[in-house]
Amino acid sequence: MVITDAEREVLEALSRSQTATHGEVIRAKALLAAAEGMANTAIAAEVGVSPATVTAWRARFGRDRLANFGVVAEGRGRKPSIPKEKDRCDRRRDAALKAAWRDALELPDDGQSPRGEPGHRAADLVGPRA
Repeated sequence: MVITDAEREVLEALSRSQTATHGEVIRAKALLAAAEGMANTAIAAEVGVSPATVTAWRARFGRDRLANFGVVAEGRGRKPSIPKEKDRCDRRRDAALKAAWRDALELPDDGQSPRGEPGHRAADLVGPRA
């Protein structure tokens, strides 16, 4: 696999990164090894994935280069535990409930007591934490 100097620079930076995701770091190391001419089975053993995964990474890199590096393909990855539409409804409902409680208790948005007097907020009533 042939990579440009600019691509090598990006992949080397990613392979040493402590802030990139673990998967991106491993993929960068695998692609650098592939550029050095290592076989897929040797790369797989070195980075701890299957040879099929290395083959897929090489194919994707050959097709997209660095354009979609680290982007999870559509339909892959963890599925949301709450459907998007239900989550939107729940957030709207929660915001409406908070507003209703604030109005019912006559609480201002700034977190002060209903009368605006110090010493009547919940944090003031509890006292210092040990």
